[in-house]
Amino acid sequence: MILNSCPATLNNLSGNEKFKFSLPKQKMKKLITGATGLVGSHLLVDLIKKGETVKALKRGKSNLAGINYLLESNSINKNISDPLIEWVEGDVLDLPSLESAIEGVDEVYHCAAMVSFHPEKSKRLLKTNIEGTK
Repeated sequence: MILNSCPATLNNLSGNEKFKFSLPKQKMKKLITGATGLVGSHLLVDLIKKGETVKALKRGKSNLAGINYLLESNSINKNISDPLIEWVEGDVLDLPSLESAIEGVDEVYHCAAMVSFHPEKSKRLLKTNIEGTK
């Protein structure tokens, strides 16, 4: 472990001073699956408000207009191109894209899901919500 900050050095120590070390507080990088959805987008805004660095998983066809509006309307002066957000393209059913997205991540918030009341979408819904969570 590297000590980045040291308020006292050997040059300025007198006989009765204690040598103090302080470590920088390390931020953990987070990944949000479903970052463009209802739950994921609100979590993204909350983490950005706290100054957290976030990887946000989105599908290639995702429309970011809604999340951009949410970021801009929450009095935090942020938008989808903010440096705290790293957008990564992927899908919870595509293991290689998830392996790539999870690189360098300390925490994962799994918010991806499919919601539908159409019977013809039931197989896709079950596959996404069950297999995409495994």
